[in-house]
Amino acid sequence: MHLESLKIQNFRILEDIEVKKLGHVNLIVGKNNSGKSTVLEALALLASGFEPETLQRLTNNREIGRHTLLTKKNKLQDFSLSLSSLVNKNINFSTKFKVLIGSKQNNYYIGFENDGSFFVHGEKVDGVYYYYIDDYKIFSSIQIPHLKNSLGTSTSILNYKNIFNFSYIDTHSINIEDLANEWEDIILTEAEDLALQMLRIIEPKILDLAFLTQNKQRTPYVRLANVKERTPLHSMGDGIFRLLQIILKVLKARDGFLLIDEFENGLHYSVQPEVWRLIFELAKRYNIQVFATTHSWDCIESFAKVAKEREDLEGVLFRMGRSVRKSDNGKIIATEFNEDELYNLTKDNIEVR
Repeated sequence: MHLESLKIQNFRILEDIEVKKLGHVNLIVGKNNSGKSTVLEALALLASGFEPETLQRLTNNREIGRHTLLTKKNKLQDFSLSLSSLVNKNINFSTKFKVLIGSKQNNYYIGFENDGSFFVHGEKVDGVYYYYIDDYKIFSSIQIPHLKNSLGTSTSILNYKNIFNFSYIDTHSINIEDLANEWEDIILTEAEDLALQMLRIIEPKILDLAFLTQNKQRTPYVRLANVKERTPLHSMGDGIFRLLQIILKVLKARDGFLLIDEFENGLHYSVQPEVWRLIFELAKRYNIQVFATTHSWDCIESFAKVAKEREDLEGVLFRMGRSVRKSDNGKIIATEFNEDELYNLTKDNIEVR
């Protein structure tokens, strides 16, 4: 399922925004603190359906919140995680409020209210683990029917049914161990050939890639054409790492969302059009809806160019920014541009960031 529209209410700095039309591939622009990354976080929460590890990641990313890891020593009902960092700061906690994320047009949305109720796809659900706002529990215990608890060796893994796959690339440093594990998942498959093909956008001489264990740490190396010694991937710059990260996350997002914060990080402007072409192609091949953010005009131009080329896929850019209407009191709103509008704007060098 792809979202045709998006509405977010009372989630972090987003009081009430609506994007009336989304595309297959979507680029989000705007000034700092305009809510670009917050939209990606909301989509991650939507795709996971309040999965606790995603909630924990979101609170940890902001270094706010109070939570307890669920381990074999902790029973499910002992699990707690603060929702205070997810609620709009202008909310009065003593009054009734609702946090909502999703698309009623697709009948796919999630949310919670401070009367103790959660809802998934519009249906209220009830009790097994506790959520906290600030230092006091205001929710009764909540049970989501399609959750199944299967504890791992250290933290919990909660398996969901009827929830989107999604991959989320944030602005934190790349975890080499995660990359190594994800690479192992595709070794000796068609996906490995595809990944190597994509890496050749930056370095055409790459023949193979492997993660080798040295001093108990795994390190990526590549074999280059006409080079006898294996070459450490670190020596080839940040761009190749960024591209490898995007490739592996694309392959994990089949039939779901790919979320990329600051798309241009590590990617030279000259390779961005080709990376966008691959993103569009893989989005179609694997049925992925893409959402990315950027600060870069070069990224906007390359996105506009590729979106115009792909007549079979719709690319949409939407800008996050403060409303100038007095009645809106400076709240953040979203303004959409379809591929034709965007192409004309970039062609005339009109600022849309």
